[in-house]
Amino acid sequence: DWSLFGGKVSGTIDYFNKTTEDLFLEVAAPSPAIVGTVFVNTATEIENTGLELAIDLPIIKTEDFRLDFGGNVAFLDNEISGLAADIEVGVVTGPGASNENSNVFRSGESVGAFFLKRFLGTFDENGTEELSANKEIVGDALPDMTYGFYLNAKYKRWDASLNFNGVAGNQIFNNTARAFSSAQALGSNKENVIVDFLDPREKFDGSGISTSSRFLENGSFLRLNNASIGYNWDATNIDWMKSLRLYVTGQNLFVITGYSGYDPEVNSQGGNVYGVDFGSFPSTRTILFGLSVSIN
Repeated sequence: DWSLFGGKVSGTIDYFNKTTEDLFLEVAAPSPAIVGTVFVNTATEIENTGLELAIDLPIIKTEDFRLDFGGNVAFLDNEISGLAADIEVGVVTGPGASNENSNVFRSGESVGAFFLKRFLGTFDENGTEELSANKEIVGDALPDMTYGFYLNAKYKRWDASLNFNGVAGNQIFNNTARAFSSAQALGSNKENVIVDFLDPREKFDGSGISTSSRFLENGSFLRLNNASIGYNWDATNIDWMKSLRLYVTGQNLFVITGYSGYDPEVNSQGGNVYGVDFGSFPSTRTILFGLSVSIN
């Protein structure tokens, strides 16, 4: 913990290192089986190490006006160790999928590692996607950096606040795009598709869309999570009232992101799988009006 200028500017610097042992995983059951998944206990460790910084800073302070800024940022490194063999997780579902997996638990990698064939960005003479021969680690669902910051302002009887949060350095597997962008679905089944993901080089040859890095997208975002503005009336002339405040608050007002789906804060699979989006419902935008009265 630190402070400067008589405590006017303050902050924290935290280093953390946490190791979780005896990993308990839900994995696909070996065939034949009457259940889809089973739980296994592995002699595995997951180590989370990182650094978190925070600061609170008064920018302007006068008799009538005050503006404060604060925020925090955390850097995370997540790594699996002691796992004897790879465990693939995250069965990809939806049209065109055939029990493929999106993620892998592997020693030396993050628990959010995407394990997919790499899309080479080309199509062969038959209009079929060209992919790498084998699966590769092509991304990570866990962000390298998470952050948040706020601005608080006060002018006479008015007050306002803005709160932001975001992440950087992670990817999202857009399974919605994979499931609904098939030229096969458009040409053979006359189904609706997502036009933005159709490629003119792809032909209607009856082959489905592969589960590959083609649908892996940047998951970084900045969200205005909360904003409010209020007015405080002078209630000193009312015997039974201490204060009266009228305010309006907005939640999830906007998101800046390169992700093409509805919302970059997503994990539709759950369980051991991170960063997979398949028809996930987006976060709602909410506007609240309030009246706060304090009485004697």
